[in-house]
Amino acid sequence: MIRTIQKKNKKYLTSSYFDDIKFLKKSKYDTDYGDLKRNSTFKVDELKRAYAIQEIILWRKGCIELSDYVSKLPNDQLKDTETLYLGQDWNELEENIDLGSQTKEISDPDND
Repeated sequence: MIRTIQKKNKKYLTSSYFDDIKFLKKSKYDTDYGDLKRNSTFKVDELKRAYAIQEIILWRKGCIELSDYVSKLPNDQLKDTETLYLGQDWNELEENIDLGSQTKEISDPDND
């Protein structure tokens, strides 16, 4: 389900799947893995793997849902609207990255 948050003149759109991921992460951190391992035959590694897989599935569904919703909106409704994807922590347009200082030339031993 798409959630709309209104702050001042801006409208923010996000997916409820991202909220589900937050609940899943809280559940993961509240789980006492040591107690499960000591007091039962429960397979803790499979539980950890299931948490990771479910988080990926929810993130993917949230991205698909939000992208589909925004792509179907008319242009006049997109004015002053911003999308909030889980994990979005920086804006590519504002970030200046100097790729020249980060790249290294690696010689090819076959062509030397």
